[in-house]
Amino acid sequence: MSWLSALARYTQWHFMDLLAAHGLSWTEKTLGQLFCNQKAGAVLNVLLNECNRAGVAIETLAEIQKFEKTGDGFSVATSSHDYCAESLVIATGGPSIPRMGATDFGLKIARQFGLKSVPFRPGLVPFVLSDKDKLGFYADLAGCATEVVVSCNGKQFRENLLFTHHGLSGPAMLQISSYWRDGDSVDINFYPDKNASEWLIQTKRE
Repeated sequence: MSWLSALARYTQWHFMDLLAAHGLSWTEKTLGQLFCNQKAGAVLNVLLNECNRAGVAIETLAEIQKFEKTGDGFSVATSSHDYCAESLVIATGGPSIPRMGATDFGLKIARQFGLKSVPFRPGLVPFVLSDKDKLGFYADLAGCATEVVVSCNGKQFRENLLFTHHGLSGPAMLQISSYWRDGDSVDINFYPDKNASEWLIQTKRE
């Protein structure tokens, strides 16, 4: 079974059933987003309980030293133990947040085994303003959110934009960041339901 078919067989409905079986509930918000009413810690406990039920061994503070392909599987050498297994799943994440310990370790392993990869690029990330003058102009708005329509490269999202001390974030900006490339412009409509020019003229008259 390939990784694709495995993920296709386990849908979001299966995961929701798992949470419900453990007594967890959720609230649906905009765009079908589901938020656990018992918070993230409760979801973590569900996963840990399921691991315990399945006999999963979790080992922390162990450094991976070497991977090797053997005749009938894989061998993994760590700073504490050596392991052998028929199958090996590597779930290391990406190098997006180095200060949290993220590295390109998974990519190096993929290259070692001759697996193809694609270049890294930002996705689901906030926009940081490097211009100090612009950042100072928006500083007083930090923490404020408003609904906008944001567009880039033919994609459009209507969600909240959040001003931060470093730039622009919130669901709208996180979504559009996946379609942005270095040098591209991003259009933000802060008044999507009305004609801003007409509103300003009318306000001036009044």
